Amino acid sequence: MDVIPPFSFVLVLEDGESLTWVDSRKLEELGLDDPFGVAIQNLRTRTVHPLRRQSITDGSGAWFVGENDGLDSGRLLLLDMWASVKADLPGELLVRVATRGIVLCCSKVAADMGLVDAVVADVARDARAQGSEPVESPWLAWLPNGWATIELA
Repeated sequence: MDVIPPFSFVLVLEDGESLTWVDSRKLEELGLDDPFGVAIQNLRTRTVHPLRRQSITDGSGAWFVGENDGLDSGRLLLLDMWASVKADLPGELLVRVATRGIVLCCSKVAADMGLVDAVVADVARDARAQGSEPVESPWLAWLPNGWATIELA
């Protein structure tokens, strides 16, 4: 298991209607000492605790997680907020990211994992049909100190 998942996080400015990537010029213009620290604190401020969840289908243990504001994949950085999600699941908390705005989770139950995989595949197909590339993350397991990529046999 890796301790650091194969992801990159980028800074964005959000104006209520769109997200704008922060490049090096804009970062210099902002003059922040710890831009990622500020970004994480801003994200924490606008995140409901415990993390919001919505079942993918009635009766399943597979959920959409987050605020549905286009920033949900960034909430993976708010490790402590995932403890309440973990507490509601039997076994490991597993997560997949379909897009920057769609995060799904479940425990290691084959039927629930199948639901998550199906949603990720649907989102990927829709993204490609619209001419963009989906994220299609690997499975990640939540640990109190980080996320670990996992291999499924």
